[in-house]
Amino acid sequence: MSKKIKGLFLSALMILSFSTSAFAVSEATALFLLINPGARAGGMGEAFMGIADDATGLYYNPASIGFFRNTRFHFMHSNWLPQLADDLFYDYFAGTYYVDGVGTFGANITYLNLGDQIRTNEFGQEEGTFTSYNFAANLAYAYQFSERQTLGVGMKLVWMKLADDQSVGNETTKGSAKTLAVDIGYMHKDFLTKDLTFGASIANIGPKVTFNDKDQADPLPTNLKLGFGYKVVEDRFNKLTFLYDVNRQLVKANKVDTVFTATDTTVTGGEKDPVYKAIFTTWTDDKTLERFVHNVGAEYWYSDLVALRAGYIWDPEGKIEAPTLGFGLKYLQFRFDFGIIITLDSDHPLSNTLRFSLDAQL
Repeated sequence: MSKKIKGLFLSALMILSFSTSAFAVSEATALFLLINPGARAGGMGEAFMGIADDATGLYYNPASIGFFRNTRFHFMHSNWLPQLADDLFYDYFAGTYYVDGVGTFGANITYLNLGDQIRTNEFGQEEGTFTSYNFAANLAYAYQFSERQTLGVGMKLVWMKLADDQSVGNETTKGSAKTLAVDIGYMHKDFLTKDLTFGASIANIGPKVTFNDKDQADPLPTNLKLGFGYKVVEDRFNKLTFLYDVNRQLVKANKVDTVFTATDTTVTGGEKDPVYKAIFTTWTDDKTLERFVHNVGAEYWYSDLVALRAGYIWDPEGKIEAPTLGFGLKYLQFRFDFGIIITLDSDHPLSNTLRFSLDAQL
């Protein structure tokens, strides 16, 4: 990787280190995969596993769509990290379709625009501009195997374009990389007691991302998520739900040669670790408890027309403590949602990050 591309790559990683209020500290790449979609979840401290009853469930837990019996769509747009840059934006589109007797299928697209960059040659002369972006396309399937339980799986293509490919002499430097990743999930309604929902998922399981040098490849942000949702009130006019999610990245650094090791890692001697190794070895870290990110939230609906939401995000390792607020309006089969992150540090890149989304059930 040339110094120029490497510098751009590191700059993009710095931007993406704030890709979500969770995981402000990470040893992985492709951190845009950790941006939590949906303004609804954004208003509830990004806690959503215990509900996951719209098309954004494809992101939070692929098993959640197994309960769907109609077609659903979701679109979200956000001018991402407005405190850091004014040309970053994030879009998310998802849809699901139920096939009677077979299960529920879903697809979603994630796009993070990293803004325009200036192209220069080996002499430092400007030669126009190009756009850097991250993209992921996911296909998922879920099946309801009992009255209250579902299983789901997703397969995604991940594409990162940080710069245009460049040729200097006989050397070609790649500014983009791609890989595949898998998500798996489980969901259980009326878990242990009535009105309590439990969900679990492991996302972004896959090989490392390589731009030019395989020895400098970085792991995907494999993430374990557990979540609970409890319906405190549910009558004709009022609904109140409390939610709690906890996340932890299953990524581990190699402390011997400082090369990151996670899935599909080359280690001393040229041997390769199995894909699943980091999922288990990461728990031996001295900071295991600090690496858990906690999301709590609440949602109140009046007459299934207006929703008020509030939440809190606590990331001990990333030193992020952020309240969130949101609201929703529903008309017929359409729902509009708004969410905002209000960090305690007004200069934090996530401060005043807004999410807007539109949801439909047909």
